[in-house]
Amino acid sequence: MKTAPEEPRTTREQRLLDGGWRILASANDNLFVVESPYGGVQVLHFYLDAPDGTPMVEGYFLNSLPGRAKDKLFDDPQSFIEGFYVYCGGIDADWCTKEEYL
Repeated sequence: MKTAPEEPRTTREQRLLDGGWRILASANDNLFVVESPYGGVQVLHFYLDAPDGTPMVEGYFLNSLPGRAKDKLFDDPQSFIEGFYVYCGGIDADWCTKEEYL
């Protein structure tokens, strides 16, 4: 008996767009600079939480970024996201949740 093919999984980018987010920059389907449907720019970082590999997302509000990082984000969002770990490596995320709750 033939089974129906699985529906293709959507990318995070597509799920964000479907949820009303506006994507300003992205890298590797795990880092995004977005504008929320309610206004306000955020940086979203998707990752797998150890030890069980739970898909998670953490967010950084624009006001929480250090001055240099904030300037870079405004001047060149794509360049900022490519240097995300340099700009945000020493700060804590403003929020964190399981990816499925986003």
